[in-house]
Amino acid sequence: MDESAVILKWGLHYQVVGYDVWLGEMLLAMGILILFGILNILGVKKAGIVQTILAALLGISVVTLTIAALVSSKTSLANMAPWWGFHKSDAIAPWAYVGFDTIPQAAEEFKFSYKKVSGIMIVAIIFGCFVYTANNTITAATLENWSDLIVESASTPWLLLTAAECLLGTPGKILVGVAVSSAALSYPCPDQF
Repeated sequence: MDESAVILKWGLHYQVVGYDVWLGEMLLAMGILILFGILNILGVKKAGIVQTILAALLGISVVTLTIAALVSSKTSLANMAPWWGFHKSDAIAPWAYVGFDTIPQAAEEFKFSYKKVSGIMIVAIIFGCFVYTANNTITAATLENWSDLIVESASTPWLLLTAAECLLGTPGKILVGVAVSSAALSYPCPDQF
């Protein structure tokens, strides 16, 4: 695990299936679960506001990393070779669209017109494509040896996190953390609506 996670390693400590579990990690996870449980009790409109904020944070984080990669001297098109590796990301492309299919259920709660729902779904698909493409391109353009790191899967660091740290230092890692947290927490669960 990344050394920055040391902040959560305190208090009661035990192991489950060989993995360390710390009180700090448990309290963070329980706090997030309780917060979103309360949010769901308060109603779908308040949950929708929070999900909109989280989606905006995701977008801002990815756009900021993209701009940093575009203006940085640390990125290069030459780093993106071998080009044959880029089509490999097509295998995970369907996962980019997980969740957009819950938009019609949300639209029913908010009383959107069907035309507006179609527009929202199209924007969601385009945004998902942008996020996946931007993240893969930022990683490949920043890291000279990205293809070797993929092959060495046992010792491979999280490549986007490594690229973001190379571009912006600790703020880059924070942006990736915000983006990932926002994506995970804003995922609309079908039974939520």
